[in-house]
Amino acid sequence: MNKRMSKLDVTSKRIWRWIISTIAKPNPRIGNFPVCPFINRYKDHIMIVKTEDPRHVIDNFVTFHKTFALEAVVCHGFDFSYEHLHSFVNKQNRRLKKHDIICLGMHPDTEAEPLGFAYTYRNEPLIIIQRISTLEAARKSLEKTDYYTHYKE
Repeated sequence: MNKRMSKLDVTSKRIWRWIISTIAKPNPRIGNFPVCPFINRYKDHIMIVKTEDPRHVIDNFVTFHKTFALEAVVCHGFDFSYEHLHSFVNKQNRRLKKHDIICLGMHPDTEAEPLGFAYTYRNEPLIIIQRISTLEAARKSLEKTDYYTHYKE
């Protein structure tokens, strides 16, 4: 656990353990790739933030991610329905694209996951705020492997 994580509340620590044990861990179902193959590279540049207002955290990420060398922030603590989460994320993404920022929503009510097995955090909704350029560089790198052959259409 990095220095930022040592001061987290119980739920944030649980999310961090889920990231390391589920999202960052190689999985034999997908060719021994982790769900997110680059998370270990960036784990010291990820924050987990509990908030009732994810818009506030998103705006702060836009302003401060370079200053604090952040690649991603995982928000939790807000009570959004599945529909509201995805509507909110889509609205934010239209607004944030020009800032090289994207939000990804994850909700416990997700039915079909693109890898064909459950990896969604099931305790509460999450919003992951990331840099688009980092995701695009990762995608280009992964295209040289068989990683994407494991995704369901």
